[in-house]
Amino acid sequence: MKPVLLIAGLIAATGFSLMSLTAGSLDKGLPSNTVWLSLSMVVAGAGIGFMFSPSSTDAVNRAINASYGEVTAINQTFKNFGGALGMAMLGPLCTHYFALDIHKALGKYGVSASRAQAIADTIGSGTSAGAQSQFASMPQSMRNMIMPLIRASYASGSSKVFLAMGCLSLLFIPLALLYPRKGKQIFAGKTIKNQ
Repeated sequence: MKPVLLIAGLIAATGFSLMSLTAGSLDKGLPSNTVWLSLSMVVAGAGIGFMFSPSSTDAVNRAINASYGEVTAINQTFKNFGGALGMAMLGPLCTHYFALDIHKALGKYGVSASRAQAIADTIGSGTSAGAQSQFASMPQSMRNMIMPLIRASYASGSSKVFLAMGCLSLLFIPLALLYPRKGKQIFAGKTIKNQ
């Protein structure tokens, strides 16, 4: 199991780092060739997937024969909790960096930090009508000038979050080193060692 976690951590960290580089270049819009973007997503997903399935199987294999259901439920709960916690932490982090970059880019035009945060929150909510309402009172020439700055800010914020995910993926490495090599199963009073 240790080699699996080590490899999974390295693959996931590589994939998220590639996504960070790719997301940082999306300020000019989606590239015509999205192979590099797709490849980085596949690599990141492969690293995470390479870790989840074997670790779930290993946890069940180490369980006492009467407690497979409990071990599976605990394993699934921690996976769901980890996913929810990750979204709860990384979503606001992306919006925070997005707002900082908007303020940095548009502060010279009089956009305050609170206004930049409102723009980031509206655009980050995913409603195009809400995003357009932020700029409805501006002349078209001003909007044409601001939108590339907004795109660049969003690309920069997303890039930082993917980089954070890559760093978090490296935590698989110390976990792999601490992972117990051998487990024990108990079947009808007999102890069987697992490798």
